[in-house]
Amino acid sequence: MKSLRIVLIVALVGAVAWFVLQSLPPRAPEPPAEAPPVREAFHVAKTLRLEVQRLDAEGQRKPEGGWLERELRHLLARGKMKLEPVPAATDGPQPFTLRVTLAGEDIAARAELIAPDGIRDRNETIELSKQSHLDSMRSFAQRLPVLLGAPNAGDWTVFLGTTDAAAYDMFLRASDELLAPTAAGFSAPPKPVQATVLNLERIETLARRHRDFARARALLSIAYLSVGGEDQASLMKLAETAAERALTADSQLADAHAALGIVRMRRMDWSAAEEHFDAALAIDASSLPALEGLGCLFMDLGHAKAALPIAARAAALQPGNQGARECSSYARIAVDAQAAAPSEPPPDVARIFGTMKLLAGDRAAAEPLLKANGAASNELIDAVIAASAERGRVPDALQIITSAADDELINAETELLLGTALRRPDFVFNRMLRLTKQSEAVPLRILWLPQTDFLRRHRRFKEIVSAASLSAYWQDHGVPDVCSSEPKVAGCALKK
Repeated sequence: MKSLRIVLIVALVGAVAWFVLQSLPPRAPEPPAEAPPVREAFHVAKTLRLEVQRLDAEGQRKPEGGWLERELRHLLARGKMKLEPVPAATDGPQPFTLRVTLAGEDIAARAELIAPDGIRDRNETIELSKQSHLDSMRSFAQRLPVLLGAPNAGDWTVFLGTTDAAAYDMFLRASDELLAPTAAGFSAPPKPVQATVLNLERIETLARRHRDFARARALLSIAYLSVGGEDQASLMKLAETAAERALTADSQLADAHAALGIVRMRRMDWSAAEEHFDAALAIDASSLPALEGLGCLFMDLGHAKAALPIAARAAALQPGNQGARECSSYARIAVDAQAAAPSEPPPDVARIFGTMKLLAGDRAAAEPLLKANGAASNELIDAVIAASAERGRVPDALQIITSAADDELINAETELLLGTALRRPDFVFNRMLRLTKQSEAVPLRILWLPQTDFLRRHRRFKEIVSAASLSAYWQDHGVPDVCSSEPKVAGCALKK
């Protein structure tokens, strides 16, 4: 009986416990453990940023540009890697980064592949040579394809172009002079100085002695275009020949394509020029001569909005590049008529902004810009400013401008700008037509500014449109930007 009572008590307690448990809310299931985030994997279709840096004695990182960065970009581009253009973007998604760090006495470099989340994905130490730059680059050419898993992950040394260490060193020195930040560029070359002539002669010697070094011949083609002076026609022909021979040996040479683009642009063969610039930038998106040429081509054709970012990039990469600076300035003014001159502008840029101030009637602001850093003689500028206020003085001012141009004290673009500042369309169009007949570069970019609408309205504007073969390009690639606000301008009513 006692045992039965115990069983009943246990059963009753169990029943009560079951009833209590059933009345409680159901227990939430344990959340599943969070899966680790899937990290982005690198492959050759991914954009790759290149950073070359040096560790100083205190271990601080400093950017290391110059020949090494340029040659690494060349290897990566020829190895079909998708390189991010320079300067690097500061906003938006960050790409994978190939960081090459030099330290000590440059006996080794650390190459690291950094993922967008900042984690080091892969790394390798690459031994460098103290004997020659060529041996060091061979080490990079052998190890980088493996590190990056390149599609042709064999040896990239063939892309260096030569097996001769002395020839390679000469090539690097010549490249440094042509592509340095202070160099003057290729579309608006200054008069040659002794250093420029000596560098050109060295590259000619290099190309002649090493005929199988196609990269040297491509460099020679842009070197010819970097020299100004009276013999432009001959230099342009030499540049064309050197570029064509280089491309016959190796069709993937950005410098040679860019050189042909500048030659075609000077001849106003606009579509062919654009094709060559596009080909150069497809090989190397940061090709300086191609960026300069394409930015100036778009500006000369009246496509200022397209010209601005390209010319601005070229000017940022090579601040000494006169052509890029000028085309970037014209594009800024064409896009924004109120664009202000930069502080302490170089003479060529100051001259452009000074002319716009004079056209706006602001002589006080125009004078210091036109006289900036000896951009032209004070006598000449004084005559132009005085004539802009008193029309009777215009003939004398034009005579002074012409004499200065004949004596090569000012270039053709300055002559045209000052004629524009005096609002003399016939003077401007006569000079432009003379340049076309002499097969010289014509700064058509002057025609597309908001302040020069009086030139576009002039009866002779059609002459320069015809002489410069602009309509054929516009027919295929679109009319100039001004057509949106000035639909009656010659060429704006082209039929497709």
